[in-house]
Amino acid sequence: PGAPNSQSEAVQAHRRRVCTPPIRILSIAVPSRKKQGDRPYLPYYDLLPLSSTAIHIACFMPFIYSRTVRFQDTDAAGVVYFANVLSFCHEAYEASLAKSGVNLNAFFCYPKIAIPITHVTTDFLRPMFCGDELKIYVSPKQLKADEFEIEYEVFSIETVVEEITNVQEVCTARAFTKHVCIDAVNRVRINLPNHVTNWLNQWGTSLNDPIELM
Repeated sequence: PGAPNSQSEAVQAHRRRVCTPPIRILSIAVPSRKKQGDRPYLPYYDLLPLSSTAIHIACFMPFIYSRTVRFQDTDAAGVVYFANVLSFCHEAYEASLAKSGVNLNAFFCYPKIAIPITHVTTDFLRPMFCGDELKIYVSPKQLKADEFEIEYEVFSIETVVEEITNVQEVCTARAFTKHVCIDAVNRVRINLPNHVTNWLNQWGTSLNDPIELM
């Protein structure tokens, strides 16, 4: 395919999730981690000024995990118990690993390399109820050679009946988890193994994914 020759074409290429070959343009719109309201990964772009140089663009899209809220997930008030939101997120984390080819039994059950969670934050934006259909967006990001974080955005799928029936996603919770890779025997930090960096490259960003100026 031909290389984009304008900002609008670069935006369209990203929307199609297409990584183009090195291109020569004066400026390019690159995806920002900023959000617009409660919508994840809307076409919000930062304009990167460039001279006549070629660049590589690191393209990625988050892993999406679908789940239905069950009765067992709710409390006496009829809403999802707060701790279960993190359980939903961990389910999505496990599903993203499996989708990228990681053996979950080998990853979690007495491995030589352990990747424990060292920090968690959660923001609860709206209640979730039994029967709600959820989508969880999983966006991992490598922070150091031995450390990464995951951003989770939990959305409820709602049907709005007006003149035209619309299905929309409403953000109900956001969470972050930070993970550190250690030797399971010596309990010292070690670099992330290849299968984890491959997972990072598939669903998020690793230290090998900056925009490269040539």
